[in-house]
Amino acid sequence: MSPLLDTLRAGAGEFIGIRRDIHRHPAELVFMEHRTAALVVAKLREWGYAVTTGVGGTGVVASL
Repeated sequence: MSPLLDTLRAGAGEFIGIRRDIHRHPAELVFMEHRTAALVVAKLREWGYAVTTGVGGTGVVASL
């Protein structure tokens, strides 16, 4: 298997947890996704990405 596939499989439980968390809080309106954006930013930074926030309001851009 490839290293990327191995990494994705190892993190599957965490990815599922993130998806479930986001879906438990569906009340955010379009362009008002502050909680979701904060969660995405926290995870991306935890994983070592350089993160830019506030893109178009609540957008997030991550760079390796």
